[in-house]
Amino acid sequence: MNDLKVINRFIYLFVALSCTKASTNKKGSFNNIGYSTKYYHEIGYIYTQSPIQTSVLPMAAYDMEIAAVQCLSTCQKEASSKDDSRCVAANFNTKNGTCQLFSKQPLYRYDKNVIRDKQWMLYMEKALKYPRDCKDITIDFKNPFYRSFDVQPDQHKPPFTVRCGNGNKRPTYIQIRQKGNSLNFQNLTWAQYRNGFRGKSSGQSYYWIGNENLYTLTNSRNYSVRFHCHHGNWSHIRYSRFSVASKENFYRLNVGIVTKDEDNMTDAISGTANEEQNINGSPFLTRENVTENACARQGGWWYKNCTNANFNTANEEMFWGSLRCKSTTIRVYRVNA
Repeated sequence: MNDLKVINRFIYLFVALSCTKASTNKKGSFNNIGYSTKYYHEIGYIYTQSPIQTSVLPMAAYDMEIAAVQCLSTCQKEASSKDDSRCVAANFNTKNGTCQLFSKQPLYRYDKNVIRDKQWMLYMEKALKYPRDCKDITIDFKNPFYRSFDVQPDQHKPPFTVRCGNGNKRPTYIQIRQKGNSLNFQNLTWAQYRNGFRGKSSGQSYYWIGNENLYTLTNSRNYSVRFHCHHGNWSHIRYSRFSVASKENFYRLNVGIVTKDEDNMTDAISGTANEEQNINGSPFLTRENVTENACARQGGWWYKNCTNANFNTANEEMFWGSLRCKSTTIRVYRVNA
């Protein structure tokens, strides 16, 4: 009986390797541990979408690594199909040899359908990308308002960390300033605003995305922006378009028209009666720029002369028009795709 098992094992090994060699002519080569270099794998994850095919590989009773090769080989054969059933991803169970094939694969990290499970390995035709912004992130989280993730709006630039809001709309935060934190935004430098900063002070969160990251983000696709001011109650205003220019152009502000979705703050950026306070198109300045504009002593913000709004001035002196804000946030939302 033992001799029969050995013979069967060699037969399965021969068949698996034969299938493997036949498939690699079209789909790539195998590396020295037997896994196809065509596929990227995530150890300890399972893709929970509906498979196009499920089978338990008999070779798993003898050699789990060869069974994994069989699973990939089967997917590679299916990948040659020209219809919607072509295989681009596979789950493999390292305990019982179950092989699941998929005609679609997750595109981005932090996908709610990719679940940690140490019994499974997920293989994909393409490596998972960093999300372009928070809208591409689908995992659930309850930390009650936001959580940090790495995003990559521009594939030619490295990823960076942002804070993302929960809920269906998944805004990307530009600024968070909670009442009670002792970090004085007014005193921070041009370099600090360019690079960004985040943390907690006195148990309360503070955050600025970084002007260079903001430029990368808002010039990769279209965004609207929403400014929030807490003055006993939360008030907000939303603009249809939002972007900033490059560092060479001093991260100049560009906003669109005010949108009417229950906004309850006045337009303090471009709708002010005093044209000198209209900061749309104005450069971002900090206290270091007081020789260029004396109003910049109020802290890192966009200035023409003195502004009618500033969320980055002295602690608990932030303002938007006539409102005096104790806490503030700025959030952007991707428009369309």
